[in-house]
Amino acid sequence: GAARLLQWAMPGISPVSAALVSANFAIFLLLGLRAGFAAPQGGGMFGMLFGLMSFDGDTLIRYGSGSWLLLLHRGEWWRLVCPIFLHGGLIHLFFNIYIFIQIAPLLEEEYGKDRFFCCYMFTGIASFVASEVLGGTFNTVGASGAIFGLVGAALVYGIRSGGQLGGMLRSQMLRWLMYFIILGFFIPRTDHFTHFGGLVAGAGFAAVVGTETPRGAAGARWWRLASLFFVGLAVASFLLAGLHGLDSLNWVRQLRAR
Repeated sequence: GAARLLQWAMPGISPVSAALVSANFAIFLLLGLRAGFAAPQGGGMFGMLFGLMSFDGDTLIRYGSGSWLLLLHRGEWWRLVCPIFLHGGLIHLFFNIYIFIQIAPLLEEEYGKDRFFCCYMFTGIASFVASEVLGGTFNTVGASGAIFGLVGAALVYGIRSGGQLGGMLRSQMLRWLMYFIILGFFIPRTDHFTHFGGLVAGAGFAAVVGTETPRGAAGARWWRLASLFFVGLAVASFLLAGLHGLDSLNWVRQLRAR
């Protein structure tokens, strides 16, 4: 229902893209109602802006933020999934959603609903795998890894398509990448490993998976099953974060106290 309302308010957005935007906003609001927002901390006007309707670190840890410590020492695999839908604050959420709706509808139209959703989830998970393995980062959140995955997929799609339209798409994605990289040096606590992992995963997905319609009913069925698997994975991840999050937070607090 929320996705349909968003489609009515923003006619250019496609169904799965609308559902993902709705899910990100819904989780942000639910987390705010459940845990409350943190008071903005110093850092000048820029820091105050990014602190608007934000969450403190402990809240993010409790509800599933990415953490190599918890992944490695407690086996909390859901911390590769939950962060795709978690955001540190309102500005963080709005910025990611703004970029997302510039790219997602085109890819959803070309790949179809199921393959597009699989691409988003696969690249999002891969981005946090890269963050934990390469960067050993702690308390990371945001959809930007999956968005970088969409940029990578769109870039490869533009290269493979060729022609004027492909060239325009390729140029636009390269511009987005340049903006992302520049902004990443000004936005506090930007996780560049997540962005790099998502970009590579998205390019790899587009290189392997074409935009042609799956052959026969079996091909379409497999993609539908894959998309349902990712839906179930996301739901299970948040359930596990809810069940074990407080224990995880207490474990981190004990580690800090040593």
